Amino acid sequence: MSSESSTRWQQQLHSWDSVVNKFGIDESRYEEFSYLCFTELEDQFVKNYVDFQLGKCEPIIKGRIAKHALFSERIRHTRLVI
Repeated sequence: MSSESSTRWQQQLHSWDSVVNKFGIDESRYEEFSYLCFTELEDQFVKNYVDFQLGKCEPIIKGRIAKHALFSERIRHTRLVI
């Protein structure tokens, strides 16, 4: 695995302030939602998961397995998880 791939998930992509502003999260909930600083905020499943955690909607299930399968292929994960 290249060093770029191994450090990609360790690089902060967004500030906590930008996460708070995007999702309307109370700043006191940093411990619960700090992982969002390292994820793609525009991803529909990330948005849905945050809304679910905030009690705003039900989780979207349809499409998640296909998306995760594509992600596993992209990072060259060889073991079948399902």
